[in-house]
Amino acid sequence: MEIELFKKRFGERVREARRRRGISQEELAARIERSSDMVSNLERGASSTRMETALRIAEVLDTTILDLVDVDQVGPKDRHTRDLVNRLLDLVGAESEDFLAAVISQVEVLLRIRAESAERK
Repeated sequence: MEIELFKKRFGERVREARRRRGISQEELAARIERSSDMVSNLERGASSTRMETALRIAEVLDTTILDLVDVDQVGPKDRHTRDLVNRLLDLVGAESEDFLAAVISQVEVLLRIRAESAERK
Protein backbone atom coordinates (compact mmCIF):
# COMPACT_ATOMS: atom_id res chain seq x y z
CA MET A 1 0.00 0.00 0.00
CA GLU A 2 1.32 3.41 -0.89
CA ILE A 3 2.36 5.43 2.18
CA GLU A 4 0.27 8.49 1.31
CA LEU A 5 -2.84 6.33 0.94
CA PHE A 6 -2.01 4.58 4.22
CA LYS A 7 -1.69 7.92 6.05
CA LYS A 8 -4.98 9.14 4.59
CA ARG A 9 -6.90 6.01 5.58
CA PHE A 10 -5.31 5.91 9.04
CA GLY A 11 -6.33 9.54 9.58
CA GLU A 12 -9.88 8.89 8.40
CA ARG A 13 -10.22 6.00 10.83
CA VAL A 14 -8.85 8.07 13.70
CA ARG A 15 -11.39 10.81 12.89
CA GLU A 16 -14.26 8.28 12.70
CA ALA A 17 -13.30 6.67 16.01
CA ARG A 18 -12.86 10.06 17.69
CA ARG A 19 -16.25 11.28 16.51
CA ARG A 20 -17.93 8.03 17.60
CA ARG A 21 -16.54 8.64 21.09
CA GLY A 22 -17.72 12.26 21.05
CA ILE A 23 -14.20 13.58 21.61
CA SER A 24 -12.98 16.82 20.04
CA GLN A 25 -9.61 17.10 18.34
CA GLU A 26 -8.48 19.33 21.20
CA GLU A 27 -9.49 16.78 23.84
CA LEU A 28 -7.78 13.93 21.98
CA ALA A 29 -4.66 16.08 21.61
CA ALA A 30 -4.61 16.85 25.33
CA ARG A 31 -5.10 13.21 26.29
CA ILE A 32 -2.25 12.02 24.05
CA GLU A 33 -0.08 15.01 25.02
CA ARG A 34 0.21 16.36 21.48
CA SER A 35 -1.04 19.52 19.77
CA SER A 36 -4.46 19.86 18.17
CA ASP A 37 -2.64 20.82 14.95
CA MET A 38 -0.89 17.44 15.04
CA VAL A 39 -4.25 15.65 15.41
CA SER A 40 -5.75 17.72 12.59
CA ASN A 41 -2.80 16.95 10.30
CA LEU A 42 -2.98 13.27 11.18
CA GLU A 43 -6.71 13.06 10.48
CA ARG A 44 -6.26 14.75 7.09
CA GLY A 45 -3.45 12.38 6.18
CA ALA A 46 -1.04 15.31 5.98
CA SER A 47 1.34 13.74 8.49
CA SER A 48 2.11 10.46 10.18
CA THR A 49 2.89 9.67 13.78
CA ARG A 50 5.17 7.54 15.90
CA MET A 51 4.07 4.12 17.04
CA GLU A 52 3.89 5.18 20.69
CA THR A 53 1.52 8.03 19.78
CA ALA A 54 -0.59 5.72 17.63
CA LEU A 55 -0.86 3.34 20.58
CA ARG A 56 -1.96 6.22 22.85
CA ILE A 57 -4.55 7.31 20.27
CA ALA A 58 -5.94 3.78 20.08
CA GLU A 59 -6.07 3.58 23.88
CA VAL A 60 -7.85 6.94 24.27
CA LEU A 61 -10.33 6.01 21.53
CA ASP A 62 -10.90 2.60 23.15
CA THR A 63 -9.84 0.73 20.02
CA THR A 64 -6.79 -1.06 18.62
CA ILE A 65 -4.11 -0.16 16.11
CA LEU A 66 -5.56 -2.77 13.77
CA ASP A 67 -8.94 -1.03 13.88
CA LEU A 68 -7.23 2.17 12.79
CA VAL A 69 -5.35 0.54 9.92
CA ASP A 70 -7.17 -0.34 6.70
CA VAL A 71 -6.24 -4.03 6.66
CA ASP A 72 -8.74 -4.85 3.91
CA GLN A 73 -6.66 -2.97 1.34
CA VAL A 74 -3.28 -4.61 1.92
CA GLY A 75 -1.63 -6.84 -0.65
CA PRO A 76 0.20 -10.14 0.01
CA LYS A 77 3.53 -8.39 0.66
CA ASP A 78 1.78 -5.92 2.97
CA ARG A 79 0.04 -8.78 4.78
CA HIS A 80 3.42 -10.29 5.61
CA THR A 81 4.56 -6.91 6.92
CA ARG A 82 1.35 -6.56 8.94
CA ASP A 83 1.90 -10.02 10.42
CA LEU A 84 5.42 -9.02 11.45
CA VAL A 85 4.16 -5.76 12.98
CA ASN A 86 1.46 -7.68 14.88
CA ARG A 87 4.12 -10.07 16.15
CA LEU A 88 6.18 -7.10 17.33
CA LEU A 89 3.13 -5.57 19.03
CA ASP A 90 2.44 -8.88 20.77
CA LEU A 91 6.02 -8.94 22.04
CA VAL A 92 6.12 -5.39 23.39
CA GLY A 93 2.44 -4.58 23.93
CA ALA A 94 2.51 -5.07 27.69
CA GLU A 95 5.76 -3.20 28.21
CA SER A 96 6.15 0.26 29.72
CA GLU A 97 6.30 3.46 27.68
CA ASP A 98 9.99 3.79 28.59
CA PHE A 99 10.68 0.33 27.18
CA LEU A 100 8.72 1.12 23.99
CA ALA A 101 10.63 4.37 23.59
CA ALA A 102 13.91 2.45 23.93
CA VAL A 103 12.78 -0.09 21.32
CA ILE A 104 11.82 2.71 18.93
CA SER A 105 15.18 4.40 19.46
CA GLN A 106 16.99 1.17 18.64
CA VAL A 107 14.93 0.64 15.49
CA GLU A 108 15.68 4.21 14.41
CA VAL A 109 19.42 3.56 14.90
CA LEU A 110 19.20 0.37 12.82
CA LEU A 111 17.36 2.20 10.05
CA ARG A 112 19.96 5.01 10.01
CA ILE A 113 22.79 2.45 9.81
CA ARG A 114 21.03 0.67 6.95
CA ALA A 115 20.46 3.95 5.09
CA GLU A 116 24.09 5.01 5.56
CA SER A 117 25.27 1.62 4.35
CA ALA A 118 23.06 1.86 1.26
CA GLU A 119 24.43 5.36 0.51
CA ARG A 120 28.00 4.03 0.54
CA LYS A 121 27.22 1.40 -2.09
